[in-house]
Amino acid sequence: MIINVMEQNWGKKNDTDLFLQNEAGEKAMPSIYQPDEEERKVREMIINSFTWADITMRKPRREYNDMSTLTRMMYDQMAFNIYQPNNGQPSMGDPSQSWKSNAMRPVVRNKVISIAAHATAKLIFPKVFAYNEQSEEQEKAAMVMRDLIEWASEQNNYDKMSLFAVINACVNPASIMHVEYADAYRTIKTEKVDGKWQTKEIKDETNSGFQLTPVPVDELFIGDFYIEDIQKQPFLIWRRVQTYAMMKAKYGKAKHFNCVKPGIQVIYNDANTSFYDVYDSNLRGSLCEEVIFYSKSLDLQIPMCNGILMTDPDEPNPRVDKNYPFVKFFYEPFDEGRAFYGKSLAFKMQPDADIINTLYPMIIDGTFLNIFNPLIISGEEAIGSDVMIPGAATTLINPESTVTPLRVAQDIRQGMDTLSRVEDSINQSTEAPLNVGSRATAFQISKVDQEKQTLIGLFITMIGDYVKQYGNLLKSDICQYITIPEVNKIIDDGELIYKTIIVHDKQTDSGKVNKSIKFDFSSPSKALSDDEELNASYDVLESQGGEDSKNTICRVNPKLFRELKYQVAVSPDILAPMSDDLERAYGLELFDRAIQGPKLGVNVDMEQVFKDFLFKLYPKSAKDVNKYFKEEQIQDPNLPQMNPQEGQPITGTQDKAGITSGPAMPNVQSVGPTAVK
Repeated sequence: MIINVMEQNWGKKNDTDLFLQNEAGEKAMPSIYQPDEEERKVREMIINSFTWADITMRKPRREYNDMSTLTRMMYDQMAFNIYQPNNGQPSMGDPSQSWKSNAMRPVVRNKVISIAAHATAKLIFPKVFAYNEQSEEQEKAAMVMRDLIEWASEQNNYDKMSLFAVINACVNPASIMHVEYADAYRTIKTEKVDGKWQTKEIKDETNSGFQLTPVPVDELFIGDFYIEDIQKQPFLIWRRVQTYAMMKAKYGKAKHFNCVKPGIQVIYNDANTSFYDVYDSNLRGSLCEEVIFYSKSLDLQIPMCNGILMTDPDEPNPRVDKNYPFVKFFYEPFDEGRAFYGKSLAFKMQPDADIINTLYPMIIDGTFLNIFNPLIISGEEAIGSDVMIPGAATTLINPESTVTPLRVAQDIRQGMDTLSRVEDSINQSTEAPLNVGSRATAFQISKVDQEKQTLIGLFITMIGDYVKQYGNLLKSDICQYITIPEVNKIIDDGELIYKTIIVHDKQTDSGKVNKSIKFDFSSPSKALSDDEELNASYDVLESQGGEDSKNTICRVNPKLFRELKYQVAVSPDILAPMSDDLERAYGLELFDRAIQGPKLGVNVDMEQVFKDFLFKLYPKSAKDVNKYFKEEQIQDPNLPQMNPQEGQPITGTQDKAGITSGPAMPNVQSVGPTAVK
């Protein structure tokens, strides 16, 4: 921690009012940043909170084998990255030891990658339920919110970031992710006029929108070690070192940013109640320290740059839900669920991994000695090790001289057996490599899946908690930022323009479609009758391109949608979905039995059976199942095709049973009375 340490060590020697001097003789000049009394008190509160949070981070704890959080994190990361001093090379000039193997097996890394790959094999999204003020469930609004969560997750690279989060939980005491919605802008050059480039400010699409950012454990400081829920922490402090250019892009318009200098910290001297600029060698003269203080009880979110407040001292949390914008989970708890941090997989595997990496080089050394034995030479002859070359001939003058190989590693099977048992011990507590044959039945595949889920079931539960936290923060951001009009697109007559969200390749019962979610106030503010709802559905059908269109439109009333209450849940079927192999095996078994139905006199829609339990089970055919089936035109000879008096054709669809129906009605979606149409 830089800010607090600087303010403790500076100001011990007062030479003049022009500068302070530390114990190393370095000088600090008066700063142009001179905050008022309120800013000074808030700044002091932040630094005091930082002091206690730093103590919490560095305190040795029995849960970590008497290590601190920072030290434990360092050791676990070294195990994951297979750290070896000097890359495992032997020390120079020590021939008696340099021949020994320093090989290490990537036990921890392989297991972490294996479990992370299995846990993230399928993306997990939370279930969403919507309720109005009367606690009446709004199913279609919940469906729209889930679509928006998936759309926002595509923006923030949820699949890749979740993989990083899972690996982080396996390696570190906790995995922390920052969730936010950002509007970022950057300056570009447009054209050259009179020898100078003209510039304009545009929206930075890369850094705008929904963002999901990994936060290292040593960057987030907490208020209480024994509060597990991150939303119940008394305060949070996010500290990170970034470039001056990044700080200028974020806070360039702040009222005190002109006081920020790269590599220079602003400290406070109690002796003369003044602020001074001091050089911070850790910032290397080109970096800045960003500290963001969060407090729920005070409703504060205050950023500081190099010790300078970037906002007003009473700046509130911009989130409508007033939650901390962080999610946190870990691999396993090491107590009954009180501690903020947990036990990582690397920490859990440490004893067994140490044994393996002790035995492994011993087995290699024993094999080396067994193949290339050391020699005992007796007699007057002297044979150097340089003559031990395949095919070389050495003549002994003294007939009584002998060369005897020294058998010191005749049997290494005991070491191999011990190594195998330690590996079995690791698999019992993590994940064993379970395989089935290519012709396995659905029952066999389901047993394998069940065993895998049991082995890492606790971790899957922790991932479910992460998904639930993520969903709660994201649905609040969606209501806060997506349902508001776009100010820069207001047309001349003052009409508000709202966002239109397009969800590509949305899987539905009729295949994949492109779904457009349009926020506007075209929907009436009262409940629709059946006729009105039917007419509205035809309008939507026409606007989306007819019955054969691959586009689906949802019209959403932003005000009603925003006022609903949304509940996020993660159920067991989401945490442990069936694998593709298991789903395919069940489908094929049902297909094999369904084709026997007509022989038994059972009326089965075989076309639908073929679609659902054969063609949809394979990726190539599942993209467009209908193209593999020819449509038969069945006409009733007794049904007239044209009304000669009115000159209008009689249209309709007729099923295989000869029943004629009117035009298909499109999906009509409504939230509350008229939130979604």
